[in-house]
Amino acid sequence: MAGKPTYEELERKIKELEEEAANRERVDKMLREAQTMAQLIDLAPFGVFLIDLRGKIVTCNRRGAERLGKTVETSIGTALTEYSPPEVSENRRFKGMEAIASGQTVSFEDRIGERWYRNSISPILDEDGRPLRLAIYGLDITEYKNALEALGESEEKYRELVENLNDVIFSVNAAGAITYVSPPVESILGYTPVELIGKHFSYLIHPEDMERIHRTFSDTLQGRLYPTEYRVRTKNGEYLWVSASSLPVHVDGQISGLQGVITDITEHKRAEEERVKLEKQLHRAQKMAALGTLVAGVAHEINNPNNFITINAPMLNKVWLGIKPILEEYYNHNGDFSVVGLPYTIMRERVPQLLAGISDGAGRIKKIVSDLKRFAHPDPSASFEPVDINATVKSSLTLVSNLLKNSTNNFKVEYGHNIPKVNGNHQHLEQVVINLLQNACQALPDKNKGIRISTTYQEKEETILIQVMDQGVGIPSESLPSIMDPFFTTRRSSGGTGLGLSVSFSIIEKHQGKLTVVSENSKGTTFTIALPAKGKKNRVKVLVVDDNDLLRETIVEAIQKDTAFSVEEAPNGTDACIKLGAFRPDLLILDIRMPDMSGVEVCRRIKADPAFSNMKVIIITGFPGGDDAGKIAEMGFGNFCAKPIKMKNFEAMVQGVLNRY
Repeated sequence: MAGKPTYEELERKIKELEEEAANRERVDKMLREAQTMAQLIDLAPFGVFLIDLRGKIVTCNRRGAERLGKTVETSIGTALTEYSPPEVSENRRFKGMEAIASGQTVSFEDRIGERWYRNSISPILDEDGRPLRLAIYGLDITEYKNALEALGESEEKYRELVENLNDVIFSVNAAGAITYVSPPVESILGYTPVELIGKHFSYLIHPEDMERIHRTFSDTLQGRLYPTEYRVRTKNGEYLWVSASSLPVHVDGQISGLQGVITDITEHKRAEEERVKLEKQLHRAQKMAALGTLVAGVAHEINNPNNFITINAPMLNKVWLGIKPILEEYYNHNGDFSVVGLPYTIMRERVPQLLAGISDGAGRIKKIVSDLKRFAHPDPSASFEPVDINATVKSSLTLVSNLLKNSTNNFKVEYGHNIPKVNGNHQHLEQVVINLLQNACQALPDKNKGIRISTTYQEKEETILIQVMDQGVGIPSESLPSIMDPFFTTRRSSGGTGLGLSVSFSIIEKHQGKLTVVSENSKGTTFTIALPAKGKKNRVKVLVVDDNDLLRETIVEAIQKDTAFSVEEAPNGTDACIKLGAFRPDLLILDIRMPDMSGVEVCRRIKADPAFSNMKVIIITGFPGGDDAGKIAEMGFGNFCAKPIKMKNFEAMVQGVLNRY
């Protein structure tokens, strides 16, 4: 019979039972946690696989089995690689080896069919750190990928839209610094976007518009929106008119700057100015026509009684001379006597003056009537012929030489060299020069002030200039707009009729020229006559586009032989599109096969823009029967020149294309 256990043995047994109970409770807890985890994994929206090191599925959740087209039970024991294309399986095998080697989770994306997955592979290690299994998690991200791709396409389309707009998109911060500007800015202003970013927007603004634009900037930041027109400086220093519309940009509820669109309206402005100018010319023509009718009648009515005065004034003078000896004899015997209330001694001096004044006045009336008739009915028979402007000025100076000598001690004349002739009437142009010289003499306050007349030829503009400059009192600024109007004069009290400049203006207009004036009080006046050189005509603008430098230069050189052509060139289609807008050619000579942008694309741009509807196009190509040539022909462009080009035939083709339209 065994002895009773000792106290120590009982205590050890109790301790063992307690440890066993604790272990059982811990195991039960772990089992419950494992069951809960298994339930959570089974409900997960992504596939979970546990595979052995040979790639066989040990277990998986329901979503993972569905991805394989199986159940959890039928999936176990199969190789995961069986369900993926070879290239995907190979990539996953490589990623698994990478996870085993590093002992860390490896994440990657791949595509099976039309579905995208984001995968993670994690090694499961034993107590010694050796890999036992691999856990694979795969989340279907197809919708995310599609959305991302759509966003990318949207952003690309937006970028293409912004960069291909003729208008300029811009952003500035609240301080006025430019933070973004779209690429078309280079074709409009000559600056690249990089050159402008970081600069204050006022860098581009015309000084006269600066205050107004600063005010507009402040108003826009405060939410007051309206389009604005102003001038901006190009890279070459010129100024263009633009229209800008902008909106404030909000970040976290605060205005951080503004964004907007700038449109080049220079041509619109010029067209508007031309319209206003034409309206003024029409108004002036209507006024002149009405005045012509009125003046013709007035001249006729004045001329008849003035003829009576002109004929009879000399008779009255003879009468006076006839009775004067009788009056003198009476005076000698009887002393002074009264004649119409005045003493004879006064009247015998005054009567000759009165009679001379009548004759002079009648002469002035006759000259005024002559000017009125010429104003109302310019001589239609006045012939136009080649006129030497220097000779016209010389003859004018001969006729007013005495007036010049009596008016100034400081007269200069400068004749230009190699001045071509103008098509005009020598006498009429001489009359204009004389009128301007007479005005200059009358404007001088004393003989120390000078007069200068000069002739020059502006070859580039094919224009001949005659300038008459004086150091006289000047013309008041408020009178300048009216000095060419009939009967307007600032010297009415000194006998001015207001017809000289009006007649001169009319004569120069009939010579297809311009008469302009610049004047400053107390400093003097300059009148400028601008006349077109004989035979001047608008030059035909030609744009030559070819990426072959040698061929392009050969064509340009051949065309430039004829001075009737103004030629520009472009080495590719992109440059051609830029120059099409700026140069506006009458004729485009275009290669088809070019890098960057082909001739086909250039033709599409031309076809889409009504502004180029009248432009002639010659296509040069080494493949006149090719697909690209066919596409261009379908657009309506039918003038093709095959390479290699025979220049003589090509030059004839250019003339033929221009003459056919």
